[in-house]
Amino acid sequence: MHKDITCNNFFLDKNLDFKVSNFTNSKIFLSLDDTSILKIEVFEFRLALYKMSTSIKLYSGQSLEEKEEALRLNGFLDLSQVKGLGSVIS
Repeated sequence: MHKDITCNNFFLDKNLDFKVSNFTNSKIFLSLDDTSILKIEVFEFRLALYKMSTSIKLYSGQSLEEKEEALRLNGFLDLSQVKGLGSVIS
């Protein structure tokens, strides 16, 4: 698992292919029995895609638990404003 999914770690190469970098905090799991780890990675990836699409950083400065709670209570923002990536983010 990458464990640091942010826009700061996304790049495009010379062919405009999407690359993820900075695996300093990453960890190898032999088993994915604990699906909570995968859910966190997907959750953070969704937030990063939203930021790239809208230039809005959701829940800046909040912990992962605070972000999850806010999304649980309020739901994700209106994805109809996100051109092209709305269905991927949802």
